[in-house]
Amino acid sequence: MNLLTATEPCVNTREGPLPLALPSDREAMEVGLFSALPRREPRICRIRNTALVDELWVSESMLSEVKRNPQLDLIAEPMPFPFDDRGNLF
Repeated sequence: MNLLTATEPCVNTREGPLPLALPSDREAMEVGLFSALPRREPRICRIRNTALVDELWVSESMLSEVKRNPQLDLIAEPMPFPFDDRGNLF
């Protein structure tokens, strides 16, 4: 719990380098966003398979960059992340 409530950027505790294991993708995303202390709209990019980087999901705050980059194509308009009943992405 200390790792989540301390929220001081660039500060490590002895436990800080250990990855947190959370019960669902939704909770992992919420904790990540909370602990990042974003100053503006969060810039999120989801890469489903890092071995095959042919499709990315980006947050609305990154759309203008996608549209300006000739190497990227927008294939769908923004939509909420598709979480299942247990809070995991599918």
